[in-house]
Amino acid sequence: YTNWSCGHFAIHYAANKMKADEINIYGFDSIFDFNLRSTSDFIINSDRDKMNTNRLSTNWRPIFANIFKQFPNTQFILHHRHNNYKIFDDGIVPENVTTTVYS
Repeated sequence: YTNWSCGHFAIHYAANKMKADEINIYGFDSIFDFNLRSTSDFIINSDRDKMNTNRLSTNWRPIFANIFKQFPNTQFILHHRHNNYKIFDDGIVPENVTTTVYS
C-alpha cells in the first residue's frame, strides 16, 4: 500500500529515471485546491466524499512538495488557473517550481 497517486509515480519517474530537465504538470488540482476529481474516476470507482477527499489531500500534498525538493535541478512547471499553492507548509515555493496561469 502506498499514499502515492499515479501522478506522483509519473512525476517521480520522469525526474528520477528519465532525468528530465523540465517537467510540465497539468491536471493536478489537489496542489492548488480542495479538488481531487479525476477522469480516472470514470474508469476506477473512487470514493470522493468530503472525508476521503480530505484524507487524500492530506496524504498527497506533502508528497508533491517532497518530490520537488528531492529534484532541485529539475524545473517543475505547473499549469493551472491560479498559483495559490496548498502544498508548501512554510509558504516558500522552491526556485525549481513555477506555474503558468491560465484565465
